[in-house]
Amino acid sequence: MKFINIFIALCLISSNLLQAVDKISNGSINGIVIDKSSQKPLTGVNIIIQRTERGTVTAKNGHFHIEQLPRGQYSLTFSSIGYAEKQVQNITVEIDKEIDIGVIELSEEPIKLSDVVVTPGQFSIMGTMPLSQQTLASKDIKNMSFAEDITRAVSRLPGVSSNDFSSKFTVRGGEADEVLMLLDGMELYEPFHQRDFSGGLFSIVDIEAIEGVDLLTGGFSADYGNRQSAVFNMKTKQMTAGERHTSIGLSIMNARIYTEGAFSNDKGNYLFTARKGLLDQTFKLIGETENMPSFYDMMGKIEFRLNPKHSLSFHALHAGDKTAVRDIAPEAHDIHDTQYTNTYGWLTLKSLYNPQLLSRTLLYSGLIHHNRRGNTAKDEYSDKLNFQLSDKRSYNFIGFKQDWNWSLSDKVYLKSGYDIRQLNADYDYSL
Repeated sequence: MKFINIFIALCLISSNLLQAVDKISNGSINGIVIDKSSQKPLTGVNIIIQRTERGTVTAKNGHFHIEQLPRGQYSLTFSSIGYAEKQVQNITVEIDKEIDIGVIELSEEPIKLSDVVVTPGQFSIMGTMPLSQQTLASKDIKNMSFAEDITRAVSRLPGVSSNDFSSKFTVRGGEADEVLMLLDGMELYEPFHQRDFSGGLFSIVDIEAIEGVDLLTGGFSADYGNRQSAVFNMKTKQMTAGERHTSIGLSIMNARIYTEGAFSNDKGNYLFTARKGLLDQTFKLIGETENMPSFYDMMGKIEFRLNPKHSLSFHALHAGDKTAVRDIAPEAHDIHDTQYTNTYGWLTLKSLYNPQLLSRTLLYSGLIHHNRRGNTAKDEYSDKLNFQLSDKRSYNFIGFKQDWNWSLSDKVYLKSGYDIRQLNADYDYSL
């Protein structure tokens, strides 16, 4: 409770100090992008606000809309593959006004190719912005076999190695635990189901909830900690204002429900997904009763726009696994049960104080639990074996981190932050 009070106090102090300087404003910019020669709308054009990390992408009809902008002067950059980049300067945004910049025409430009040099870099999967970084589309990943697993998609990217049995992957000869797994800024310590089989069969994150993935395979900065191989950064879907969507799926691997929508006059939005594994039922149908794996996971996100400068979101992720082994024969038997649970929860405050200064604050906590028990007996000639095993492990953590991004000029961009966490582990092993 003391930790939460400190978090709330820090947020209120920073918010009040900065809001005393800038009044709350709610301006927006919209327009349409078309092909100059054909005069047809262009879909997927990247629109970036210069000197910030904010932007958007045009819809199917070529329209775009950027909201929650503080009062001030803005410049936009329009770019798309096969078209010349275009800039629109000095757009004045006023309080509670919607600025329509009209029609933006892009001219076709041939794509120039020269030498191809392979270096450590960044790859995007399923992302809608920018399109030039896409490597695999959402449809490609969903058509892949074995549970529509988002982590298996990276095997197609350069420098990444994996096998057909495990969802774990390595980058440029490193180890699997050298890859940092992130979900909306939260580190996932055990992101795989059924870890008894090759370290994990598939991810605990449902692909339906993911909008895109950034894979950094080298050259990443200190804000990603001490990981040496790669950063696998997953981002959940951003809901469109006024839309609601619910889907139900069923396969031999799992049953799924997914829903998303908005509330409070589109000031808030939510996302929820849940899966229940059907591997145990599938094994029963084919007569396999020796190994009975089962799993489930669920994830929820609620995001609310406090004002044009601040938005607050809460994420929760829970996953569980159970494996029952019944290898019984007249001369020997091997019976054991394994259970895993993963629980994560985090509160995120995103703040845009002005077009050049933004921050992200996270308060997070989690619990990872492992329980294995069983017995083995063997009586074959002189080879005798009889023992019982109990293995209990728990790992809990709580932390607070904050990142700041400040664009001083077109050539100077500062990033700073800190991460404070407390971790506890408990082991109880008996044989």
